[in-house]
Amino acid sequence: MTERPSSPDGSRALAERHALHFASVDEVMARVDPALVRAVPRAFLEHHRVIPIVRMGDTVLVATPVPDPSIDDLAK
Repeated sequence: MTERPSSPDGSRALAERHALHFASVDEVMARVDPALVRAVPRAFLEHHRVIPIVRMGDTVLVATPVPDPSIDDLAK
């Protein structure tokens, strides 16, 4: 079952537990590449609950409100 934090502190703790970087909405939005967001179908973004931030070679950094082990499926 996916954990759903109910506060920013809970989100921060959840990110730390999964060894992920926690970022505020302002921090995320400052880094978003609008062209990259437009290149991904909206249904895909909504289904996986991700926002593509930046492309780094063959890798796309994404933001998500809830870390989920199934996120590895995005690599496929």
